[in-house]
Amino acid sequence: MLVKFLKRLQKKGILSMRFMMILTLITVFVASIGISYLVKNETTRINQEMEKLYSDVAELYVGNVNNKIDSYITAMGVVSINNTVRENIFRTDVTDMDLQALGNTLRQSINEIVYYLYKQNEVVSHKIYTYLPITGYPLYEVADIKETKWFQTLASEKNTWWYQYSSVTNSKHISLAGSIESFNIQTDHMEPGYSCQVITIDTNTLFESEVHYGAKVFIFDNESKELVYNSSLKNISNGSKLSEQVEEMYRNAVAGVNTYDNIKVIDSEGNKASYSIAVRQIGKIDATAFLVFVPQKNRASDKLWISYGIAAVSFTLMAILIGYNWLYRKRLNTLIGRMDSFDEKSIYLISPMGGNDELGRLDRHLLMMQGRIHTLIQEEYMAHIQMVTAKQEALMTCINPHFLYNTLNIISAMACMEGADCAADMIGSLSDMFRYSSDVSRDEVLLEEELKNISDYLYIQGLRYQDVFHYQLMVPDELMRSRVPKIILQPLVENVFKHAFKNQITHEKAACKLLIWAEKKEQKLIIHIEDNGSGISADRLDWINNHLKQEYYPKITTISEGGSIGIQNTHNRIRLKYGADYGISIDSKGENMGSIVSIIVPYHV
Repeated sequence: MLVKFLKRLQKKGILSMRFMMILTLITVFVASIGISYLVKNETTRINQEMEKLYSDVAELYVGNVNNKIDSYITAMGVVSINNTVRENIFRTDVTDMDLQALGNTLRQSINEIVYYLYKQNEVVSHKIYTYLPITGYPLYEVADIKETKWFQTLASEKNTWWYQYSSVTNSKHISLAGSIESFNIQTDHMEPGYSCQVITIDTNTLFESEVHYGAKVFIFDNESKELVYNSSLKNISNGSKLSEQVEEMYRNAVAGVNTYDNIKVIDSEGNKASYSIAVRQIGKIDATAFLVFVPQKNRASDKLWISYGIAAVSFTLMAILIGYNWLYRKRLNTLIGRMDSFDEKSIYLISPMGGNDELGRLDRHLLMMQGRIHTLIQEEYMAHIQMVTAKQEALMTCINPHFLYNTLNIISAMACMEGADCAADMIGSLSDMFRYSSDVSRDEVLLEEELKNISDYLYIQGLRYQDVFHYQLMVPDELMRSRVPKIILQPLVENVFKHAFKNQITHEKAACKLLIWAEKKEQKLIIHIEDNGSGISADRLDWINNHLKQEYYPKITTISEGGSIGIQNTHNRIRLKYGADYGISIDSKGENMGSIVSIIVPYHV
């Protein structure tokens, strides 16, 4: 019935395109309001859950820190009430003969007490100050610290603490000091007063804890108002600005008030990042902890903005469609007519329809697609011709590779037996080159293998021109595992000997040099072949590079007038495999100034 109803409206002209556009606009408007309302409620709920979650994480973190501090204070308390420790550290009548044995006894007792109370690797030092004339970890003379402010503080307070910077760990250390009272000790075996012990902990150990949701921690000492610890912000590009805002927030905050807030930081690229803050007090050491939670990409507020954006775009598109409905009908019919008369064999159509809207672009892309199809037909034809030609050449030069390998290896062995080591090495290099080039099972090889093949070739040339030719390979190890087309270096290096060194290498005083080096730029691997040969004139260089940049792959002999058939063949192979963004480029400062041939291929392993 619904279909019949719609057909009846269509016959009456009510279901026109404009009517449908208006109806769609109203539907989108109502739907956008409903979606916005749902997303807003969901945003409120998720934000409340995130606030509670961050609060729980902060409470858990502060609880862990307090537990650590309690364990250290407990350790000092157990040591201070130990009879062996208390009965001996106030003694002043110990002879030198008994001092060493007494010191060992005290050290053993202290180690046994604290062994199970805290982890040894968490504590930098645990010092016991005694009235005995002894020095040696963990026992030290109380006379050395009697004049310090913190020691005098212990007369009225049971425990105290302070911070000091350590250049060894490049961080601040916190020292917890506790007094050891002299009660229950015979007065003739003690010096009036009290002793103490000090546990020193690296703040990186004390405040470091597994905090969920990527929270970064800042700890401030409330007495000195200094930042004594912040967790690693290496992964945050705007970490310094974030630290500055947290310090400013601490200076303005009221101690003892739990807050949950957001701060926005602008990074070096001008983007704003919102961070959630949870503040807690660490009462054991009178410190304030700021937990900074890294922005979550899936926050519901993002969904709200997405909803608004979709609604706005929808309204805009609908308005445009309604306003230009009559123009679209006419242009659409024109485009449909052109598509019906589409002929892939024709290079050109009639004049373009024009315009910068969607239909105009479709019209232009239709023309471009027609031209591209024609180009692909030509490229496929040229690739087929080259493949057939290569197969014919391979058949004409077909030799059993195993027979040639074995023959070369036998000649090499005979040369070694007769003491001709140089000839044996040359034959070995030649055998490796032939084995590499005759392996047709792989189209791509590792750059390391390609460099090994060209090294064999250069080794043979080096033996041939010992006094006038020198070469060097400079390729980083991290690029050795990248993959490149097989045999792309040898034709280009052969071209250097054939042209660049043609008039120099026969002279006795010549100094022909060849350098092969590689680099990675973005996702491209670039291999450079640099020589100090005859160079290329500016006109000739422009002519070669222009031919290499042609959209249609020229014939193999296009730029081979000067003998550079190796360059053209290698360039065509790379472009056929990877596309027009890759291939070969040539540069030269002029005649007799050398040249650089660069191979550009995608970087992949």
